[in-house]
Amino acid sequence: MAAGASGQDDGGIITLSPLDIFHYYKSNTNTEFERKKIFLKGIYRKGTEKEYSGFYYDHLHDPNNESIYLSLKVQSSIRVKLGNGSLYTLGGFLLKTENKTREIGFKLLLNVSDIVEIAASKESEERLKILEKRIKIDEERNKIRNEKRLKGCKSVEEIVERKVLSFEKISIALLCGATESKAEGDIAGELRKLPMAIQNLFSITKKPVSMNSLPDICQCLKDSDSNSYDLICLSRGGGSKEEIDMFNDLNLARTAISLRTPFLATIGHGTDTPFIEEVSDWKEPFNLQPVKIGELLRESAEYALKKESKENELKNIVRQYDDIIKKKDDVIRQKDYDYKVLVKERDAKNRDIESLKDERNRLVKFKETGAMGSLARKLVYIAIGMLIAGIIIGIMFSKIV
Repeated sequence: MAAGASGQDDGGIITLSPLDIFHYYKSNTNTEFERKKIFLKGIYRKGTEKEYSGFYYDHLHDPNNESIYLSLKVQSSIRVKLGNGSLYTLGGFLLKTENKTREIGFKLLLNVSDIVEIAASKESEERLKILEKRIKIDEERNKIRNEKRLKGCKSVEEIVERKVLSFEKISIALLCGATESKAEGDIAGELRKLPMAIQNLFSITKKPVSMNSLPDICQCLKDSDSNSYDLICLSRGGGSKEEIDMFNDLNLARTAISLRTPFLATIGHGTDTPFIEEVSDWKEPFNLQPVKIGELLRESAEYALKKESKENELKNIVRQYDDIIKKKDDVIRQKDYDYKVLVKERDAKNRDIESLKDERNRLVKFKETGAMGSLARKLVYIAIGMLIAGIIIGIMFSKIV
């Protein structure tokens, strides 16, 4: 709450400023102020002069920052007593409505009942102090939440999966009371549902610590973080409201988010929701009990085994597919080889055919050439015979003559 934004005015009234109210509603979702009379101190500014059934809608600005204001619903009989731009303490009832056009997402309206001039009671002062303390705590919690959001949640599931698949030990530090045995039993009970070989991978080291001493718990967390554990767990059974509220401590939350080791907390019963659970590495920090730690470890290990089984199944399918492809490739290569052999045989036969054709042509040509020579010789012989016959006839004719 801004210094000087609220306090005791000249009339003895414990008041809040518009800034106080907006700050509270941004940090809280409950409606503590609604349907209860409250007192607000601020600078009055008139709105429009339009009257709505005897009421006007004006504004009350924060004394230290006039850009912060809330709306007023003022009766005409009260409005005539208010001076524009003056500082007033007004009493009335607050109404919160949604307003998506504003950055904060809501609108506050004070239905003014009177201009306050009465003294505040001691109860109001105590209530205001409690409210101021609560707002400061909420501010610090929001800072821690934002820091945790920036750092992100460490994945317990990924660590368990990796360790199970590589068959490595998973070391767990369990911080609990000296006489606390339920947490260890609940976790071990869930792990016993796993195959024996996987059960033996989980090594739980119990670290007794006083659950009533925040310094001891914080120191034990830091010591465990420096001892290379895979997971740190903080568990406490049910208890009184004061005992559970201790785990809302802001220093404990800061210690938790500073750990390098994944951290899980289960405090009280499932209906208890201490702040330490919210800033631990649960993905869904709801209805948490010690058995939830065991369930998370068991389910993560089972997922790893199923994943390994599916991977092996996939490898077998891929191997079978590769074998089929290899066989098909072998068949294709054999057919390609056979084809090349056939092509070679075909080419050889084609060459033989061409050779036979050449031989046939040569023989035909030779035969034709031989027949023509024989005819020529015969013609020559005939010519010679005719020549000789002519000579003989000539001689014989000359003798006759």
